[in-house]
Amino acid sequence: MDFRVLGPLEVRDDQGGELALGAGRPRALLAVLLLDANEVVSTDRLVDELWGGRAPATAVKAVQNHISQLRKILGDNRLLTRGRGYVLAVAPGELDLERFEQLVDAGARALAQGDAEAAAEALRGALSLWRGPALAEFAYESFAQRPAARLEALRLGALENRIEADLALGRHAELVAELDELVASHPLRERLRAQLMLALYRSGRQAEALEVYREARRVLDEELGLEPGEELRELERAILRQDPALAAPQRVAPHPARIERARRLARSPRALATAGALLLLLVAGAAVVALELTRGSQTVAVPTAADSVAVVDPRSNRIVRQVPVGSRPVAIAVGKDGVWVANSDDETVSRIDPETLKVVRTIGVGVPASDIAVGEGSVWVGSSSGVLVRIDPRTNAVVEKLDLGGPDKLAPFGVYAVATGGGAVWAASGSGQVLKIDPRTNEILARISVKETPADVAFGAGDAWVVHIGGRVLRFEPHTGKLTGTVAAAPFPIAMAVGEGSVWVTDAPFDGGGLVWRIDPATVTVSGVTRLPQAPRGVAIGGGAVWVAGGLSGTLIEIDPRTGAGVRTIPVGLAPLDVTFGDGRVWLTVGTGEAAS
Repeated sequence: MDFRVLGPLEVRDDQGGELALGAGRPRALLAVLLLDANEVVSTDRLVDELWGGRAPATAVKAVQNHISQLRKILGDNRLLTRGRGYVLAVAPGELDLERFEQLVDAGARALAQGDAEAAAEALRGALSLWRGPALAEFAYESFAQRPAARLEALRLGALENRIEADLALGRHAELVAELDELVASHPLRERLRAQLMLALYRSGRQAEALEVYREARRVLDEELGLEPGEELRELERAILRQDPALAAPQRVAPHPARIERARRLARSPRALATAGALLLLLVAGAAVVALELTRGSQTVAVPTAADSVAVVDPRSNRIVRQVPVGSRPVAIAVGKDGVWVANSDDETVSRIDPETLKVVRTIGVGVPASDIAVGEGSVWVGSSSGVLVRIDPRTNAVVEKLDLGGPDKLAPFGVYAVATGGGAVWAASGSGQVLKIDPRTNEILARISVKETPADVAFGAGDAWVVHIGGRVLRFEPHTGKLTGTVAAAPFPIAMAVGEGSVWVTDAPFDGGGLVWRIDPATVTVSGVTRLPQAPRGVAIGGGAVWVAGGLSGTLIEIDPRTGAGVRTIPVGLAPLDVTFGDGRVWLTVGTGEAAS
């Protein structure tokens, strides 16, 4: 089936025919259940959502009748009774909201990795799912207002990211008219105004670009009593001095086949079999960009090679060695016996000797790697296929492949993050679960539901930590798996590390900048935020510092853990994907064609 909430509520069967859902409260009941698909929704909550505090004495009976009607339409295996509530069973990819969020996430990640064409493709696919305002017919119902507002904010952010990708591809001229309309509709969105200014400037319309800034200044002053933000002010100054950094990139025409593929993926309930497969599809074949890092008017030559590990001496701020590894090294970890690199595209793990700084073994794992961890006597490799691979560091051999995407479907969207600690292995599944695994027996000891897709998992300060795509950091007691703390932070998280008295989370918001959130592990509260010029990637702790892979800024950033302030920025050129610390050095992975802009 195909469930659709991004517009008027629709349900279509496997042949594409629309099901007759009727009108009134049964439709509203279905909408409530879809917003919490695969979760138990209590009868009491359904009554509150449908009648808004004015429920008649017969409300519970009415809900039961509505459930009965929906079962006749959807089938008994869809609407399940669980205790004093109901679950609407929705298979992966059957809900347009799920497909939208996965495509938006893939687009944001592709943009952060420098693949503008893949980002534009994914985001066009995501936006094509919208048939009008989300939950349009329930605009005045209290249960729909907050979800609809959240989805509209996501839609607008995705639209801005798609425009960002198109600007990076040299499509500025055709964006001007669209941006004119968007700025008129959203006059307080500074990012849209900045995009319009840049599109006009690159189209040879400098005076009009400056007029857009003056109008933004007037509107912000009249409406909010504020001056434009620093990004907008800096763009105006750059236009006035005709900064060469604003020059248009070489135009890249849209690839019709890729655009059509994105539309098919967006429309097909079965096409998104795994989020990992989609992401690999979108970011494959990123174009190589010039290997330069611009700082003001100076250009610094960059030595970093693609598909390598850059070894940085933190005392001298220099890259002391580049170690060639496999294709697209997405993750790196240090153990007592070596440095281990997970290479996604060629499905291998490279082992580096920290003394000779050479690859001493390449191990085929047979799955596209997504993360790697060292601990509990083994090396653990997560994959987008849902397989968790175990390597024995004594023999450099794969000794176990745990198929978590198998019959039980524990990880149908892949194992995207792995951590060790507390006598266990922690595997974050795209299905909204974190699995606690016994490293002695490979037995799954606990299945911890985090509801949203986990972005990363870590162990530290005596607890297991998860940050999920919904923008929350969660603390779990490792023995019982009980949730012991949560805080809203990092709406668009990338990676997490625990150390130096805090939990650190890198965040890539839609405004093009970056954040590093600092969480107090005792109180599970935000204790600070460090702002970065561009979206970051991995984060690591070591040598008395916090180390952040600067992503598209092509840098390694050192943060003082006592103050949360940036101490220094080390240019490394191509955008680093992941970072770790060990043996007194910082180790960064760099993939193919991911250059700093």
